[in-house]
Amino acid sequence: VLRLIAERETGKYDAYVLACFDDLALNAARRRVNVPVIGCCEAGIGAALAVSPALAIITTFPSALPGVRLLIHRYNAGQGASVRAAGVGVEDAARAGPETRRRLLHAIKNSVDEDGAQVELLASGGLAGQAPSLSAEAGVPVVDAVEAALVMAASSCQPHAIKLT
Repeated sequence: VLRLIAERETGKYDAYVLACFDDLALNAARRRVNVPVIGCCEAGIGAALAVSPALAIITTFPSALPGVRLLIHRYNAGQGASVRAAGVGVEDAARAGPETRRRLLHAIKNSVDEDGAQVELLASGGLAGQAPSLSAEAGVPVVDAVEAALVMAASSCQPHAIKLT
């Protein structure tokens, strides 16, 4: 992450968005540049908590659960937050095939029924763009962490300076 920022640190960017849900090297990146650096986990949790403190984070694979739980604590998501894995890989998540969708909806349904979630946060760049259709089908608000970070970054820029690359 830091190498990528260093390669692009030309002064022409008004913000950086880290689209990996783990917010890898977020603080180090913020120390390196003089523009906002937005992590999708931090932005996504903030956006979801604005809807409800009864938050469920839906990630891709079970081995990500411990790391996501740490992030819940780092960003003070509270005791009401839960985390569930859909059991899909990031590449499968990005393809958004029928089996992936079924697994995501199953994880969302379980988080609502068993955890009392009132808002869902998609915890993978591979799930970007899927929030509206999942929300419509599940009947619960679904926040796209990458979109939340992009919105936050755009709001920190001058209106004429917004350019996504």
